[in-house]
Amino acid sequence: MVYPNPAVDVITLKINNANNNDKLLTIYNVFGEVVRSELLKQNMQKINISELNNGIYLLEINSDKWSVKQKLIIQR
Repeated sequence: MVYPNPAVDVITLKINNANNNDKLLTIYNVFGEVVRSELLKQNMQKINISELNNGIYLLEINSDKWSVKQKLIIQR
């Protein structure tokens, strides 16, 4: 779960039913280029996205057992 969406400068990631293993957050722009990558250590974490421009992004979270993708809109 990612909120708020549309986002301004900070998003909160809440991962339900996840194991305690590290998870990798990757954010892609509309061209498929990686614009941000970060290792997540907790199941609920705030991420500062103020360096990203307005637009539509693909947010992907990967662990060793699962992967999830979600659209992220940044609108200021």
